[in-house]
Amino acid sequence: LTLGGDAVLGTREYWWNDPDSLPTYLNQYGMAYPFSGLQSLFAHDDMTFINLECALKDDGKGGNARKGIVWVARRIPDGYVSAHANQARSELTEALWQVSIEQVNIANNHHGDYGTAGEESTRQALIDAGMPFSGYGYTYVWEKNGHKIGFAGCRETTYKNDEFVIARDINRL
Repeated sequence: LTLGGDAVLGTREYWWNDPDSLPTYLNQYGMAYPFSGLQSLFAHDDMTFINLECALKDDGKGGNARKGIVWVARRIPDGYVSAHANQARSELTEALWQVSIEQVNIANNHHGDYGTAGEESTRQALIDAGMPFSGYGYTYVWEKNGHKIGFAGCRETTYKNDEFVIARDINRL
């Protein structure tokens, strides 16, 4: 297993056409570009699991304008530019499979950046791509050579509001 951390594949919608934006680089170098340096590592394991830190939504409707500043993937000479919400086009699910990512976690502070519509579109994009996911009450069981590993996901704010959320996920698994 390769367990990856936060994969920030989104940016603000109004940056999508900027010459130094992630979508521009994806158009130029292909969907696998963000993980191109890790692809050989991911391809030699049985499963790669990452934290998908964005909403998969093809329009910016419903963005949380009052959300605090977070780091987003926007390439500039000095590193990263900050913004309020991370949004990626749903077609980015293609990049996950191309680089041998086999599962994602959605329980993080960006899953809800575009409200219920963004949460639903993210899950639907993953389902449409056949990409297993876990988090926020969704669980996944992976099996390899007769061994089963269950995945769930909970973020700290969810747990603080409901200390039994993890127990329910374990019972589901």
